[in-house]
Parts: sequence; C-alpha cells; structure tokens
Amino acid sequence: MKKILIITLLILGSIGFANAQTDYCKDITITDDKTMSFIAYRSPLFDPIAIGARLGRDDSHKSTLLSFLVFNKTANYESAGLYVIFADGTIWKDEGADIHCSYFDIDRGYRFGAVDEIKTEDEYKLFETKKIKSIKVGTLELAISDEFAIKFMAYVKCIDALKK
Repeated sequence: MKKILIITLLILGSIGFANAQTDYCKDITITDDKTMSFIAYRSPLFDPIAIGARLGRDDSHKSTLLSFLVFNKTANYESAGLYVIFADGTIWKDEGADIHCSYFDIDRGYRFGAVDEIKTEDEYKLFETKKIKSIKVGTLELAISDEFAIKFMAYVKCIDALKK
C-alpha cells in the first residue's frame, strides 16, 4: 500500500511540475507607465522573434509589435523585408520593412533587427494559432524550433489575455 501511495504522489508531483514548465505567461514582462498613461506587455526580447503590446489607459491607443533579431558574420546595410513562414505554408510578410544592421560582437558578427506592427485581428490570430517554421529578415533565414514555436504561440495568447 505504501508503494502505491508513493508512486501516486510521484506521478501527481510530476504532473504539477510539467504544468509549471509550460506556464509561459510568467515570462511576459508588464510595465505600467503612469506618466505616459499606458501599460506595456512583452515577451523576452532576445529571442529571434518577440511580441509586445502597448495599451493606452483610455483605450485610445493599442498597438502590437513584433521584434525580429538575427545575426550574421557579414553586414548588409541595405537589407529589407520581413517574412514569417508557418508550418502549414502560410506566410506573413512586410516586403518593405527596413532592417537595422549594426555590429554586435566578434562571436556573432552583425545584428539584424526590425520591428513591425500587427495591424489586424486576423494577423494576430495567425501568430496565436499557427506554429512558426522560420523567419526571414532581409535575405537571412532562420529556422525556428518546434519548442520555441509553441512557446511563441503561448506568448501571443498570454498577451492577448492580459490586454482584455
């Protein structure tokens, strides 16, 4: 009987631990800027793609932004265009997006970064419901792991829930 009780407790403990590991909402940073009268939400910044939202206290201003970050050993100061390729083949793009290129360090070379706004609810739902397979920043394509794709979908859902 003792063995069954111990095994049961171990299993229940494992389930609780697994649930704790998948609570990605704890990674969302919330900033309440009383001076500027807005609340900002953002996922971790140094991932290849991050999401952030800013909500005005009077609901006069809402914006949701995607931040992209890739590294390459070679600079390209005229790089343009952002693409998100989803696992089902759907593509979100902004072909005219400007990419900021700057030297980062000797190990990673140049940092290519860009920010773009999610403009419609349909675009928002796309990121909330579809797994990202890769991102393309200018001519640089970066594969996204399934683990991060699932985490990113959770970040989008968390921010959506917090904004309401």
